[in-house]
Amino acid sequence: MKKVYFGIMGQFGDIVMQEPALRKYIKENPEDKITIGCSLKYASALKLYDNYHKNIVTRKIFLDYNNFPTEDDVRYFKNEKFDLITIKRESNTIETSDRGNLTQHPDPNWALNIHQTVAAGRQQNIEIEESQIKFENNFDIDSNEQEEYICFSLFPGHPQRGPKSFSTDQIKGIVSLINKLGYKAIHLNGPDEPDIPGSVKLNKDWLTSVAVVTRSKLLITGDTGMSWAASGFQHPTVGMYAWGYNPVAETSKNWQPINPNAIYLEAKTTKEIKPKKII
Repeated sequence: MKKVYFGIMGQFGDIVMQEPALRKYIKENPEDKITIGCSLKYASALKLYDNYHKNIVTRKIFLDYNNFPTEDDVRYFKNEKFDLITIKRESNTIETSDRGNLTQHPDPNWALNIHQTVAAGRQQNIEIEESQIKFENNFDIDSNEQEEYICFSLFPGHPQRGPKSFSTDQIKGIVSLINKLGYKAIHLNGPDEPDIPGSVKLNKDWLTSVAVVTRSKLLITGDTGMSWAASGFQHPTVGMYAWGYNPVAETSKNWQPINPNAIYLEAKTTKEIKPKKII
């Protein structure tokens, strides 16, 4: 039996997409005791792993995302004396000099070559064969509105703009279509995202937003962590992706989540995706 730290110091989508690697690790090492962790900023995503497996014995929340590992973080790893730390391939020693270099995939062209869940596994020195993310739907929320609303998450990386960003007119058009179909439009909003006429902002933490998605008729999303979370429940999804985010690849296929109930559209920029295709 080994004492293992398992985690990617990433954002919501990164934390979700490591599930296939975690599942394989547990299958091959059923006696190991596992600590999973992430930064406080994205800790809500870690709750998807509640009751995931009996050998996940601890959750570690790191306070500083941008400056990980801090001196306190280094001290934590030294004190815990893990037998294996998956965020550093070549050594179990974490130092402040590792800042910004942990869990980087060794293949800079991974987006051209392999799926993102495979890349997440390789960051942790695990080769996965199945890229489908799997979570149990144990959410206890009011389901009275089931199938009466459609959720949207259309502000990837807000407030930064780039190939993945949607125009205001695109988002208004999507919300107008949701309303015309007779559904309430639920905006799964992050901080400072603008109000969209005809929609209702959820104003909840990320995990509650995931729970609401699982009760919805459909998720309409850009390249967001919510798309990854929805795939873990095989929830009906329309996803819109921009391969211009990584122009070398000329396709976004390798960073579209595997989901048998999803349809993914792509163009060089999301602004180039035609309304007819979305409809």
